[in-house]
Amino acid sequence: MDTKRVITFTLIAILGFTLLLSGCGSQKTQQKAEKQHVPVEVAQVEKRDIVYQTTITGTVSAEQDVNIIPKIPGKVELVKVDVGDRVKKGDVLLQLEQDEIRAQLKQAEAALAMAKAGKSTTQSQFENARVNLERMQKLYSEGAISKQQLEQAKLQLDTANPESVEAQVKQAEAALESARFQLENTVITSPISGIVTAITTEVGEMVSQTMPVARIVNMDLVYIESTVTENQVNYLEPGQEVKVTIEAVSAEPLTGKIVSISPAADLQTKTYPVKIELENGQHFIKPGMFAEVSLPLAEKNGVVAVPMSAIVERMGKTGVFVVEDGKAVFREISKGLDNGEYVEVTGIGEGEKLVVEGQHSLTHNTEVKIAGRGDR
Repeated sequence: MDTKRVITFTLIAILGFTLLLSGCGSQKTQQKAEKQHVPVEVAQVEKRDIVYQTTITGTVSAEQDVNIIPKIPGKVELVKVDVGDRVKKGDVLLQLEQDEIRAQLKQAEAALAMAKAGKSTTQSQFENARVNLERMQKLYSEGAISKQQLEQAKLQLDTANPESVEAQVKQAEAALESARFQLENTVITSPISGIVTAITTEVGEMVSQTMPVARIVNMDLVYIESTVTENQVNYLEPGQEVKVTIEAVSAEPLTGKIVSISPAADLQTKTYPVKIELENGQHFIKPGMFAEVSLPLAEKNGVVAVPMSAIVERMGKTGVFVVEDGKAVFREISKGLDNGEYVEVTGIGEGEKLVVEGQHSLTHNTEVKIAGRGDR
């Protein structure tokens, strides 16, 4: 190989090595530049409505829930309703045997009749004795009879005193009233309108005043009772509408109404009882179901708000990052009303580019590259 060819090959090798070194340097410079720009996602700051609310829980109870207990003991003769039947106030539910009580009623009626007859006889005897005493007193004053005869006339009047017989009449009347009461109470009626949810006896069974024989529930309206804290109670008022979620009934919230708020805290829990009413005309909501109630405590409309997750702490200050001219700028903010997801803020304006992803890696004036939501 001649000298000229060697020189040519040498120059080509030197040129190739130089180009290789130049390419590597440019790639490293580019990678270094890219590493200096932190990737972030941004969202435009908007105004929105903020509702501060809390959720309380409770169990559904019926408007009226009554256990039916007999007023007298006896044997069940008739059961007129079944579980699930709708009844009105005064409808007959059960009847106890009446034969023995009817016999007692007849005896009481006879005893009263005898007492009244005795009263009439005694009254007649009393009048006769009174007239006789007056006559004997006149004869005695004239010396026509002895004092002993006068005393006998007085004794006859005292013996015929109708007041003692009057007591017997009243006693017989009371016995008759008691027998009538017993007979009336062999018929067990519903004290309310509602639905029969339980029958706990059957024909031929003995019942007493200590055991319920039926249960009637009126659930056209249902209630949820729960409690709120002292920091929440003054935001609420009777008549206020609230959202009630009962998963067993509907995935969508139902509309309820606050009907009462206790003015005094429970001595043990230090919380304030609250009662919420729900319309339940179709009876889909059953007593005993679990319910969640969303109580709106405060509301602001059309305020600048940012996601709670966008807020960070830097050097003991609370703020957010916004992107300006390719840099993340820290803005100190003041927080207002929040709903757990968004919070009202001051110190940032509507329309600014708020860093919502990657903010925890930033410091003031960090160069950033917008990616994700910021590109759309």
